[in-house]
Amino acid sequence: MKYIVFWEFASKDFEVCTKKYADLPEGMTVKSLSENFVILGETRGFQLLETDDPRDIAKLALYYAPETEFSVQPIIEAAQVMETFQQLKS
Repeated sequence: MKYIVFWEFASKDFEVCTKKYADLPEGMTVKSLSENFVILGETRGFQLLETDDPRDIAKLALYYAPETEFSVQPIIEAAQVMETFQQLKS
């Protein structure tokens, strides 16, 4: 399943968060589908991720806690939505 993961941390936690990012432990099996994007001038951003096990997303959020807050939304491609719509019409 694909997810868009929004993240945010307080500027006072910048050093802790960047160290955690650099030292990501092995065993994190989430596949990155995009770069990690940052909202300019802010300490928040997003990334597209993919995993078959949603617990992998939970591991990631727990690793970055308590400094970083996450909002995770499952996503699918627009073509899949259109295909499903066409199937429902039949």
